[in-house]
Amino acid sequence: MRFKLFLILLSVLGVQSCAFNYDGDFLDQDYSVAVLGSSGNDRVYDLISQSGNLLIAGSFGASDGDFSEIPVTEEAAFLLWTDQNGLPEDILSINGNGRDSFRKVRVDRDNGFIAAGLTYSESAPFFGDGSGNIFIARISPNRALEWVKTYGGSGFDQVHSVIVTPDMDYLLAGTTTSRDGIFASNGGFSESVFVIRLNREGEPQWVRVFSGNRSEEVRGMHLSPDNNIEVTGFTQSDTGVFENIAINGSNTIFKLSIDLEGNLLDVKGYGGSGEDNLNYSTMLISGELLLAGNTFSADGDFTDRNVDISSAAFFMRIDPEGSISQIMILSGNNFDMATAVATLSGRRFALAGRTQSSRLHPKESNVLLTDRFFITVLDAAGEIEKIISGGGTASDTITSSVRMLSGRVVFAGNTSSTNGDFSENNGGTDIFLVIPEL
Repeated sequence: MRFKLFLILLSVLGVQSCAFNYDGDFLDQDYSVAVLGSSGNDRVYDLISQSGNLLIAGSFGASDGDFSEIPVTEEAAFLLWTDQNGLPEDILSINGNGRDSFRKVRVDRDNGFIAAGLTYSESAPFFGDGSGNIFIARISPNRALEWVKTYGGSGFDQVHSVIVTPDMDYLLAGTTTSRDGIFASNGGFSESVFVIRLNREGEPQWVRVFSGNRSEEVRGMHLSPDNNIEVTGFTQSDTGVFENIAINGSNTIFKLSIDLEGNLLDVKGYGGSGEDNLNYSTMLISGELLLAGNTFSADGDFTDRNVDISSAAFFMRIDPEGSISQIMILSGNNFDMATAVATLSGRRFALAGRTQSSRLHPKESNVLLTDRFFITVLDAAGEIEKIISGGGTASDTITSSVRMLSGRVVFAGNTSSTNGDFSENNGGTDIFLVIPEL
C-alpha cells in the first residue's frame, strides 16, 4: 500500500445572531491538502483522535492505489490508524458480498474500539438481507476484529452514531424504514428515528423508535453531563413525537432527550418556515451542543438572514437547557451549507462545509463552480476571522473534523475533482484531508 497523503500531513453569554455575505475580504488560502484513494469510490465518514493519533473510518471501492492488495467486492469498510507523525500504522477492512462501510467509530473503555456501519451484504461476516442493515464491530486494543453483529428488518436501516455508556454498554442511533425484525414496533410513515442499547456482547437490551407522519434523519447522538442521551437531526413530520415542534416547514431541526432506559424526556425544535437541514452536531464537555447545517428560511430562528438567494450555511449553539445561545448565518450568491464544526483555542470555532458561491472565488467569478470546500474561523464573539476555500471543479465536501493533542485541526471529506487541490485523485470519489492554518 502507498499512503502519499501522510507525507504531506507530517508536519458568549446571551443570544447572539448575525448574518454575513461573502465578498472575499476574509479569504485566506493557507492550508495543506492530501488525497487518499483507489480507482473506485472511496469515502470517509468519521475521523477521531486517540492519544494524538488519527483514526479514519470509511469505505473503499477497489484493490489498488492506497488500498492495493486489500480484497474488496463492491465496497469494503475500513479503519485506518496512523502514528503521532501521521504515518500509517495499521488498517483493518471487512467486506461481504456487497457494499459495506464504517460510518462511526469510538474508542472503547479498554482502549479497544467500537465501530458501526451500513451493510448491503448477505454473506459473512454480516449475513444481512441485502436491503441495507446496521452492523457493529468490536475491535480489540491490538486492532484485531473480535466480533460483528448485524441488526435490522426488511426495510432500509442505517446507523449514524455510536457511543459508549458509563457502564460500558453501547448505544446506536439512526433511521429505519423497517416494520419488522428488531424494528417491529415502528409505526412511522417512512424513515423513523431509532435508538438501540446493546450490552458488551452486542446483544440488544432495548430498542426505541420515534416517528411521525413523514421522514426523519439523524445527524448526531451525544451523552450529556447528566447522562441523558441527546439525539439530533431533522424531521418533516408534524405528528407523533414531533407534533409540538413543527414550524410549518419542510424540515425542522430536532433534539430528542432520552434517559439511559430509553424513556423520552423532551423534544425541542429549531428553524423557520423553509427547509432547515442539520448536517453535523457535537457536544462540548459543558453539555452545550454545536450544530451545523443549511437553511432556506428567513424567519423563525433564522430571522436575521438578510438574503434569500438559495441555501445559507449556519452555525448554532444550544445551551444545556435546550435554548439557542448563538446563531451565525453565512450566505453567498448560490448554494452554501455547513457540514462540520471544530473547537479552537481561545473559545473560537471553525465552521466547515461546501459552497457553490462564486463570491468565495473572485478570480473565478465567470466559472461555473460546483461544490468546493470552505472553512470559516469564528472568534469568541462570533465574528469572522478568516475564510479558507479550496478544491477542484467537481464536488468537494467536508464530512468530519477532529482536534489533535497538538491543537491542530484536521478536516476530512470526499472529492470527485481531478484538478485544483485534488489533481492526485486516483479515480472515482477519493478521500481528502485538510489541515488549515487557524
